[in-house]
Amino acid sequence: MRTSLDLDCFDGRYSFRLDMAGIVAIEERHGPIGEIFARTMAGRYQDFGDPLAARFRFAELVTIIRHGLIGGNSGFVDGQDIKVSPHLANHLVDTYVAANKDNPWDEAWKLAASILHASMHGYQPAIDEAQKKTTQDRPDASTADRSSQTVF
Repeated sequence: MRTSLDLDCFDGRYSFRLDMAGIVAIEERHGPIGEIFARTMAGRYQDFGDPLAARFRFAELVTIIRHGLIGGNSGFVDGQDIKVSPHLANHLVDTYVAANKDNPWDEAWKLAASILHASMHGYQPAIDEAQKKTTQDRPDASTADRSSQTVF
């Protein structure tokens, strides 16, 4: 079970994870994490994100994304592995989330909800499930060379 996400977004691929320091920082700024979770998730999974049922606060979404980046602490940009410092997380959020007037709010809502959901419930990555199924379907799959397999 994983509680971090690796997602293609902004200018590369970034890891998002809410560690305890991030959760505490979010709570200090916005209140109890359970209430933030409830507000963020309200309407998210009804009719593919029903804005009429939404109760999120945009400032909370920005803070969740920022601390998810800091907790994930890594990315892959222009063919290079990078570390995500608090300064870089601020820059990414300011550039791609808070200041981008052409980016619909739904994108920030979807990302923050995904970060919270992974942190709260965890998830089994699709590749792990696919490998389990392949192994169950083909008894010799455990000895096969996986270096050439592609996911997509």
